[in-house]
Amino acid sequence: MTKTLRRRSFVVLPMLVLALTLAAEAPAAARMYLGFHDDVTFRWSPSRQANLDDARAAHVSVVRTLAQWAEIATRRPANARNPFDPAYNFGDLDELTQNTSARGIQLLIVIWGTPGWANGSRGTNHAPAKLSDLRDFARALAARYSGRYPGLPRVRMFSVWNEPNLNQFLAPQFDGRGRSVAPALYAKLYRAARAGLKAGNSAAQVAIGETSPRGKDRPGSKVQSSHSPVRFAQLLAAADRRIPFDAWGAGCAPSRSAARNGRRCRSRTSHGSSACSTASFGAG
Repeated sequence: MTKTLRRRSFVVLPMLVLALTLAAEAPAAARMYLGFHDDVTFRWSPSRQANLDDARAAHVSVVRTLAQWAEIATRRPANARNPFDPAYNFGDLDELTQNTSARGIQLLIVIWGTPGWANGSRGTNHAPAKLSDLRDFARALAARYSGRYPGLPRVRMFSVWNEPNLNQFLAPQFDGRGRSVAPALYAKLYRAARAGLKAGNSAAQVAIGETSPRGKDRPGSKVQSSHSPVRFAQLLAAADRRIPFDAWGAGCAPSRSAARNGRRCRSRTSHGSSACSTASFGAG
């Protein structure tokens, strides 16, 4: 498996999300979920069982992980909606669902990364040529972890794409004339994946956003083309004003100077709290 993301802490707050904006009414949350994204530690490390034991002892209640479509389906499935199609390799993700469930830890699965067979080998950060391919994969994923199959625990929290406001994860961000295209593209990706997830498990809760805290709102910066998270959300709302979602996900990370000085990462989120990554799940 490709080690794509570094460790980061985050919270998941149950709430009713009222609109695709940065303003929302304060929720009457029954529980706050606290945890990490660290696939290297909890999924691939030889000591992953002990690491999860340590996480449980530290009262971690949720682990965020990637379902990397490009690696789970390296070849086109004969029946992509079938969670047990031979082309799928869910091996280590299956194990993580079992290991977290055995410890009473919830799992948040984030879909990301297009296989070469689905987009003409343009790269994992490019959308599939047919959105139905993504929809079918999402359906198989949610069905596999719906709790209907012996030995595979139920997962109820999902999210669509990782940091889609960065060219590194979703391209292109802008067209040849410098016009923003990623938010509208992401809206289509999200709708396709959400439809599949809900078809696979009607009880699944699906987060939108998952934005990086950094972005320049212009093409061709020194590092990569990107959008700021607020501008990305605004353009996403403008592209699809009736888009349904159960949560808004947003991340943050400290600057290098802040990290060197030991300062904590803090970022204002849609529900008015501060955290290193958030996804506000609830009815929706």
